[in-house]
Amino acid sequence: MKSNLSGMTLTSQKGNMEMSNDREPNNTVCKYCGSRSYGKSCPFGPEGLHVHTPDGHHCIYCGSTAVGYGCPHNPNRQRPTHEK
Repeated sequence: MKSNLSGMTLTSQKGNMEMSNDREPNNTVCKYCGSRSYGKSCPFGPEGLHVHTPDGHHCIYCGSTAVGYGCPHNPNRQRPTHEK
């Protein structure tokens, strides 16, 4: 059995469930300079950071698909979460 739920593919074979992410890679650009880069090299961004437009799947500061704390580029030092 195989079904596709909004970009996620769920596959079942003999009772084993597997989930894979079929989403396209992040193709957004920095909203300040137009670069595809992440991190501290934007000449126009806040604190020199590239900030990408949100797509709901990738962090706007580092491009990760992770959720929660751990973004190395989030300027909020108290709560460096991945912003999507």
